[in-house]
Amino acid sequence: SEARFIMAYAGIGCTADGGTTYFLPRLVGLGRAMEIYLASQPIGAEYACELGLVNQVFPSGNFEQHALETAIRLSEGPTQAFGTVKQLFDHSWESDLATQLDAETTAITDIGLTHDFQDGIKAFRDKRQAWFQGT
Repeated sequence: SEARFIMAYAGIGCTADGGTTYFLPRLVGLGRAMEIYLASQPIGAEYACELGLVNQVFPSGNFEQHALETAIRLSEGPTQAFGTVKQLFDHSWESDLATQLDAETTAITDIGLTHDFQDGIKAFRDKRQAWFQGT
């Protein structure tokens, strides 16, 4: 909660680098990206979360505990589906709708053959927690 971010390039008379001009407008929109660069002012954790620069803000004293809980929750989830969805989201920026829908159809067909999906459906039907194995 005490983290701060700053785009300090303008303050030293420099352009942005490291993919910032690609990723930042996609995260926050062109207007806000320009504002962040031109202002060169610190951005607090809460505002960074509002902008979409970070997904969550944890209290400083409990950061490690929250990070560990998040990592455990994700590792116990349907990891193949998580990875596939990440790829779909990543490719969506360069795809037209028809191509993206085809990719989704292929992905859901492939995921439908996994143990995780099969157990997920059975768990839903049986009103129990699914046991994902990454297979």
